[in-house]
Amino acid sequence: MNFAILHQWRKTMNFTVLKSRALGAGPATQAAEIILCELPDNPYTRYVTWQRNIEDGGRYWGHYFNDVVEAYRDFENRGKGKS
Repeated sequence: MNFAILHQWRKTMNFTVLKSRALGAGPATQAAEIILCELPDNPYTRYVTWQRNIEDGGRYWGHYFNDVVEAYRDFENRGKGKS
């Protein structure tokens, strides 16, 4: 994985990644991760959890929250495959 590109991707988008967790049991299956992000410029929702495709950088299946505790709980559940 090219961490310089990943860092640049996260830096240039209009959100801050607070936490991330790879999905899958081993290197061959870790093509996705769950990310918990803060959206400081979004007037409607402050936090989001996304499933991110590591290969293409796409973010999918967003769950949006105004409360950081709810967002963190969703992040933990998604990381365990519960939502």
